[in-house]
Amino acid sequence: MVTTGLVFAQIDPSAASGDGSMFGGALGGGRPTTQTQNLGPAILGGTSALDRAAIRETIANGSSQQAEKPTDINGEPSEFQKYVQEKVGSIVPNFGANFFEKAPTTFAPALNIPVPADYEFGPGDEVIIRAWGGANIDYRAVIDRNGIISIPAVGTIPLSGIKASQAEGVIRNAIGKSFSNVQVSVTPGQIRAIRVYVVGQAQKPGAYTVSSLSTLITAIFATGGPSTTGSMRNVELKRGGRTVTKVDLYSFIAKGDKKEDVQLQEGDTIVFPPIFGQVAIIGAVETPAIYELKNDSETIGSLISLIGGLPVTSDPQTATLQRLDPTSKPAAIQQSVSLDQSGQKMAWMRGDILTVIGISTAVPMAKRNILVRIDGEVNKPGIYQMKYGQTTQDLIEKAGGPTPQAYIFATSFYRNSTRVQQVDAYKRLLLRMEASVKSQAATLSQNMSGGVGTEAAILAQRNQAALAAAQGQIARLKQLKPEGRIALNINPNADSVEAIPDLPLEPGDRLSIPAMSDFVQVYGSVNIESSLLYKPSATVSDYLKLSGTQKEADMDAIFMLRADGTVLSDDGSYFSSIMGQKVNPGDTIVVPEKLDRETKYSAFMRGLKDWSMILGQLGLAAAAIHVLAN
Repeated sequence: MVTTGLVFAQIDPSAASGDGSMFGGALGGGRPTTQTQNLGPAILGGTSALDRAAIRETIANGSSQQAEKPTDINGEPSEFQKYVQEKVGSIVPNFGANFFEKAPTTFAPALNIPVPADYEFGPGDEVIIRAWGGANIDYRAVIDRNGIISIPAVGTIPLSGIKASQAEGVIRNAIGKSFSNVQVSVTPGQIRAIRVYVVGQAQKPGAYTVSSLSTLITAIFATGGPSTTGSMRNVELKRGGRTVTKVDLYSFIAKGDKKEDVQLQEGDTIVFPPIFGQVAIIGAVETPAIYELKNDSETIGSLISLIGGLPVTSDPQTATLQRLDPTSKPAAIQQSVSLDQSGQKMAWMRGDILTVIGISTAVPMAKRNILVRIDGEVNKPGIYQMKYGQTTQDLIEKAGGPTPQAYIFATSFYRNSTRVQQVDAYKRLLLRMEASVKSQAATLSQNMSGGVGTEAAILAQRNQAALAAAQGQIARLKQLKPEGRIALNINPNADSVEAIPDLPLEPGDRLSIPAMSDFVQVYGSVNIESSLLYKPSATVSDYLKLSGTQKEADMDAIFMLRADGTVLSDDGSYFSSIMGQKVNPGDTIVVPEKLDRETKYSAFMRGLKDWSMILGQLGLAAAAIHVLAN
């Protein structure tokens, strides 16, 4: 049976009517402008090959320029795109955005579209009836609001709710009651239009008149899809106050999966909720892009499988994950992750940027490229592709040099191989600390076993409190993870990037040049634990006069954590007296508390200075001080 029907006869919601109606002339009695639109085949790629090539080229060249082709529906980067561009040095497209690049703005009927056999007729549909033999009928009938058609000399026939495959039999039976020996042919004519609504974070919200043949996915495409803040993964279809279905467009775009698609009905509402969260996957992948998270349980592996898995040229053991943590300074923390089966079970956090590292064993080591990162106060921060043998100075030059706000002394340098060594050393350090606490506790218990009276009980209680405090501190220190920071020992008065050591780069290295700080931190046994305004030429003694020290302060154990990550104290190698040491912007002064010196256990607690120097060598001193202070 040859059938034809109307797919789209839609109102342009952006058209303005003379009476000020928000839906334009189509709802106010005017006539909207339409044009013929061939919807064409579904687009099954989230990012074109041209886009992928552009991204790789910009990362390879260290360029911060945007790709020539707009990467979202509006042609303007979203806020998260701007954030990613700031971090990686190039614009990254939104996955699936090009699916809506050719969405029509106005619509006209599309003819010669087959009507499905399970299509249910309703008021407004037209049927073409032809009969010959015992009767000669050539008639076009439109189903009225009561769901029936009327044929002269035959009478009324109910058709509402009848499927297209059943209509011919129903009409033949009705005609057969009045005529005999009749042959009947029934085909759909013009299909009715229905009104649907598009709301929420939509690209073009409003009311649309669409064909009753339309499904949710075709309507999403035709109405322009979500805005830059709208979700593609949780699109809802509401009908009669309830949610009929939710569509994840990623499944359709990547795999052609339409199991969640349903046919629209009169009065349906398509809702685009806000995006739950976004992450970026860049580097050695087939589809580098910004991806939307469906929920908070989305894993790294689920998105990687969505883009076809990792290419054979990627290294599954080496990837970098930049994660936002508002509680840390800086807020963006970089860590190395493995993309093996276990690593891919890691859950995403909103704002993550995953960089997949590529390998090429066919290329000699001297000719291989490596990916490194530079951030902070440089003119073009981001991820750069460098060659083996190139150095930190080459990286700084490629990033456009420092900005006027750069604080050279506080420059930090992170390396994956160093991080691995630090993790192992930190585990051993924590074991030593725990062993020391247990040893002191055993000694104290043995020494106090023969004591009697109130004084002995008070001393035992004090020792137990100190023991519990030390165990609590160790528990908090276990939460810290070495990041592979290497102290660069830069002169505090350095004002040129030439003072930064010219180190050969390795894969995954990160160089960070912060802005000049205006404050000095003071922690410990002081009257005011706070950030004090930096004053040139001021010493440790000057800042302690401002903050005030408590009577419990151990003035012999004061130490200072420098902005470059090193630790200075009275027995350090820089000065014989910490009190006269000049303080630089971003430095932290720590005043330990003097405990009961009669107990052997107090020696461990006064050893915080020694532990801090060790933690400084592991790049953890600043984090440890903050943890212990809280």
